[in-house]
Amino acid sequence: MRGYAVINRALLRRFPNTRRMHLLRDALKFDLGKRVANLNSVGLGIDVEIPIEADGDFAIGFNEGYVREIARIFDTVRIEASTASDAALILTEDPDLTVVLMPMRT
Repeated sequence: MRGYAVINRALLRRFPNTRRMHLLRDALKFDLGKRVANLNSVGLGIDVEIPIEADGDFAIGFNEGYVREIARIFDTVRIEASTASDAALILTEDPDLTVVLMPMRT
């Protein structure tokens, strides 16, 4: 089953920006079934979960920095994937642009 999540800059501002705190990259995990986004950084003691618009029956995680950068440029994006291990399509307001993003193992 194909799943999706919709995110934007305002939503990402609600998460601590771990890029500024250390060199490691944390995964921003989207649990499509629970309709939540989760940022968990064991090293920094951060575990934040925020409701999102989503649909699907799997969880998929991406490098937090990449997701923030895409949302910074395009504001609202739709992330679509077939499974947790397949590349995701990032759809923006520009119908002529599609970004491909590989998930992290979470």
